[in-house]
Amino acid sequence: MFRRPHLLILISLAFLVPAAQAADQTWDDCVRVADAERAIAGCSKVLARRGESNANRAIAHNNRGFAHSNKRDYDVAIKDYNEALRLNPKFIKALYNRGFARFMKGDNDRAIADYDEAIKNDSKNANAFNDRGRFYLAKGDSGHALKDFDEAIHLDPKLAWAYNNRGLAYSRESDYDRATADYSEAIKLDPKNAVAFRNRGIAYYSKKDYDAAIKDYDEAIRLDPRSAWTYNSRGWAYQGKHDYDRAIKDYDEAIRLDPTYAWAYNNRGLAYSNKGDDDRAIKDYSEAIRLDPKNAQAHKNRGISYEHQGNVEQSKKDFDEANRLNSNQAQGVKQDNTLALSQYRAAADRGDADAQNHIGWLYHTGRGVKQDYAQALSWYRKAADQGNAVAQFNIGVLYDNGRGVKRDYKQAMSWYLKAAERGYADAQFNIGWLYYYAQGVEQDYTQGMSWFRKAADQGNANAQFYTGWLYCYGQGIERDYTQAMSWFRKAAEQGNADAQNKIGELYDNGDGVERDYAQAMTWYRKAADQGSALAQFNIGFLYDNAKGVDQDYAQALSWYRKAAEQGNARAQFAIGALFENGDGVKQDNAQAMYWYRKAAEQGHEPAKAAALRLSNFQRQ
Repeated sequence: MFRRPHLLILISLAFLVPAAQAADQTWDDCVRVADAERAIAGCSKVLARRGESNANRAIAHNNRGFAHSNKRDYDVAIKDYNEALRLNPKFIKALYNRGFARFMKGDNDRAIADYDEAIKNDSKNANAFNDRGRFYLAKGDSGHALKDFDEAIHLDPKLAWAYNNRGLAYSRESDYDRATADYSEAIKLDPKNAVAFRNRGIAYYSKKDYDAAIKDYDEAIRLDPRSAWTYNSRGWAYQGKHDYDRAIKDYDEAIRLDPTYAWAYNNRGLAYSNKGDDDRAIKDYSEAIRLDPKNAQAHKNRGISYEHQGNVEQSKKDFDEANRLNSNQAQGVKQDNTLALSQYRAAADRGDADAQNHIGWLYHTGRGVKQDYAQALSWYRKAADQGNAVAQFNIGVLYDNGRGVKRDYKQAMSWYLKAAERGYADAQFNIGWLYYYAQGVEQDYTQGMSWFRKAADQGNANAQFYTGWLYCYGQGIERDYTQAMSWFRKAAEQGNADAQNKIGELYDNGDGVERDYAQAMTWYRKAADQGSALAQFNIGFLYDNAKGVDQDYAQALSWYRKAAEQGNARAQFAIGALFENGDGVKQDNAQAMYWYRKAAEQGHEPAKAAALRLSNFQRQ
């Protein structure tokens, strides 16, 4: 959920300048590796002229390679290091530099091989052992990494970065006590080491000591206030404390500092989701995916939010994409929900309620395991008994939909109430829904409005839409088109297509506002572009009846078809009428009958009458 802990590669070498050439301007340029272009030009000039010894030419290749590394052009850098080593096979610094370039390319095995060769002749170099330990850590070999960090510390007990990196290795082994001890030693040696504070914060977080983690992140931010990474991590710690508002503030700052930080959007989405605001969560997950299309976690999280909203089709698409991405991770590392289950299981067994809830979700959705609602309920209960609002909500969903249990709206209500009391907006919305549609309770629009308002005030777009709906139709409250428009706009601004369509209808009918077909069309289009069949029908109706636009039967038919293909009976009836009357199409009673019958099958009374009338006419 956050970026990897930080560590440092302390390359103990870099570039050289032959002492005899110190007054040579070309050589002077060749060693200015901080200015990569100048160094590359200078070293190239050295290599182009005659008379340089092989030893000097090796140095020029090494320095030019280092300049290319600074430009992150590692392939070209490696070619220069290869040539340096061909000219001088005992050139240890070129071996180190080539190893580092290979590491940066992800070629950990060859990086380690280069360091192995160099260390044979440089066995007292603490930085070299520290670096090689990092390479082992990058390939997942904590055992060898720990040995190298131990040796680095033995050779130089004051090498702060070796303690920091050994702390990372212990963290990989889930030995957080040793990890925090090493980070503390790194901080003692270098009190201004923001990275060590960040990493110790992660170790404390992993031990569920969220307050200690936040304290370390506070100090890291004081030392490095421009670090989006640290704000994101502190947000994650606040999330661990269920302080979602503070978490969101930290994610906001992380995003301000780095607008391309996909994980900050993902994590903010989780915070909104935990507050029950899946509309905002979906927006953040979508931005994370836009920034990082291969972010499987963001796809999975968005799928969960869509599932909360009952959007099964979109939820499945996201889950499928998450699984596809997880099965095709870079460097051939297969990560899937089966692995996720084992990883979450360890935390769940330690009593982590979020992990217990997540395992319940895996069984609920059949992601990486055989779908098993009984197991889902069991794990949700473990988390719910600890007061986890998401798990309480999920249990309510199982009872609400009769998944693995007999459908029981009263049980659903009971669990929704537990989550709602903790401020979970989706649960508040669902309680309103049960009252509105009389599911397990007597229909009560006033209670419905009360619960919709609780969720709406937290920014839940669906609840904002229903609040507007109740005002619009005077259900449980006096009809008030101004209030209806206000709430519809709140939901519409979050992309709620139903609300956008209703705003269009208010302008179309002149309800509470001056009739304005242009405004109606604008709002219908916003909703229609999201696939709203109602809005697509309404656009077709405007074209069909020349409302605010020139009459255009072709456009009407096009929009009616979009809605009809989604099963909208009014659109199916309207298409039948166009064919029966020959409006914009060749008159065709067979086509008319086909569309009338499709609408009639859904109980559309005018379509039933039209089909009967046309049938009687054809028999005459």
